[in-house]
Amino acid sequence: MSLLILMNSVETLAKRIANLDAYDLIREILRKPATRSLIQTLINEQLDQGEDGLGNDLADVGNATGDPYSPSYKKLKQSLGLQTSVVDLKLTGGLRRSIKAVATIDGIETGADYIKDGDDIRDRWGQNLDRLNAESFQIFTEFVQMEIVNKIRSFI
Repeated sequence: MSLLILMNSVETLAKRIANLDAYDLIREILRKPATRSLIQTLINEQLDQGEDGLGNDLADVGNATGDPYSPSYKKLKQSLGLQTSVVDLKLTGGLRRSIKAVATIDGIETGADYIKDGDDIRDRWGQNLDRLNAESFQIFTEFVQMEIVNKIRSFI
């Protein structure tokens, strides 16, 4: 291959990359179902560990002293095969199934159905149930970075 052909190839590639709109690229990645699914999974994993989006222990947020579960509630959770070592807000699964991540013009918004028996569970468990904690945000960031790399590779 001649040097001129190689230089033209590099020049063409440079022009294509220069025309890449970073904002549109990020927005495209955030709109992908896999991206939204990852966020939902990460939030559920945090809750499984008994943590909110700031990394706070849910038992502490809910001001639980000692065992956060009453003996009867603990037996109910155990009979359903659910963990009782941490507060995970997982009895019926309604909250977990309702967690959504939606792409907006500014990024991604998360939310869920927080009403249980007519009460907003955030009043007890805090406003950070649907946010990514530092560890989850790092995983999400690495995912987005790989998506960016893959997109740029597709230009080559």
